[in-house]
Amino acid sequence: MNYLKQNPAIGVRIEGHADPRGSDDYNKELSERRVKAVSEALVQAGIPAGRIATGAFGEQKPKCQEQNEACWQRDRRVAVFVTPTSP
Repeated sequence: MNYLKQNPAIGVRIEGHADPRGSDDYNKELSERRVKAVSEALVQAGIPAGRIATGAFGEQKPKCQEQNEACWQRDRRVAVFVTPTSP
């Protein structure tokens, strides 16, 4: 967090994901809730909202293709990427 506060030219991209169970609409909304929670936590910690980009992908980008709990657990995630901001 301190790195982001000390480097205003650095932004954050947050991507929310879900496992393939559930409807497309439900998984998209779930991904959006996950992204929103992380984004709000960053803003509460002092990172300006304008430096945060988000995307919610539902089950579109799975980490693994097996049909078991271990695989599904890997798909339930939020990925955070540190990126340069555009001028």
